[in-house]
Amino acid sequence: FQASHYISSLYCGTRDGNRFLISGGSDQRLRLWDLQHPEDSHVLLNAPHDQLNALKYRSRIVDGTTVIQEVCKANTSVPPSLQEDNVYRTVESRSFYHTAPITDITLVEASRCYLVSSSADGVINVWK
Repeated sequence: FQASHYISSLYCGTRDGNRFLISGGSDQRLRLWDLQHPEDSHVLLNAPHDQLNALKYRSRIVDGTTVIQEVCKANTSVPPSLQEDNVYRTVESRSFYHTAPITDITLVEASRCYLVSSSADGVINVWK
């Protein structure tokens, strides 16, 4: 097995005493890795054309080290009645997705917390 994507940005943080990582990479996804509760890890920002809720997370011990693993759910098919309208998704995709590898991530504390991400095409997004 050879992975075709790589992680190019990583943010380490704590919130309310819980440790987490946020990763971004060549697959155009932002993931939150919950270090206290690995099963609560999830994709924060899907890539264009992603199937929603297709992944789950679990922890394993590998050579004495706890590893959080991302795995595909067994049945991820979505009934046609629940699929998004492709025209709407295409028009709105620039606002809701990165279209190039994610290159940097940070959190900005203001009146609320904002996630800021940038991608290789020069786009910087600010997420609530």
